[in-house]
Amino acid sequence: MVFSFRASMVVQVLKLSARLLLRAVGPGVCRQMLNDAFAHHPPALSATLEARAFVEHVKERGWQIPLLAELLGYELAVAQTLSDGQPRVVSFPVEPLPLLWALAEGRIPEEDLRQGHYEIEIQPDPNLLLI
Repeated sequence: MVFSFRASMVVQVLKLSARLLLRAVGPGVCRQMLNDAFAHHPPALSATLEARAFVEHVKERGWQIPLLAELLGYELAVAQTLSDGQPRVVSFPVEPLPLLWALAEGRIPEEDLRQGHYEIEIQPDPNLLLI
């Protein structure tokens, strides 16, 4: 039950990254990754902190899944901006919008993503608040 609660907190913040992981490595490996992270990091008091611990664990482990690091950075930056109201800029090595739209629709982009240096600026929205 604790695993399910912690996993739901991570997925709440990292929805697109979770979809990428499920498509790239499958549910079994995704579950193992979460279990590994939870074994090395104590439970956090908020979904954003739980997601941050997972992102740090992925970095520590050096798991190499194409575009996962960038996507994790983007989603964590969105959550942090919602929490603290500070704008952030996130870089991608491919055009990010087709990737984000495809994952939002629950699929991996079918077309080749255009390579380059792209940035997304995340601005706070005074009408939204992440608790």
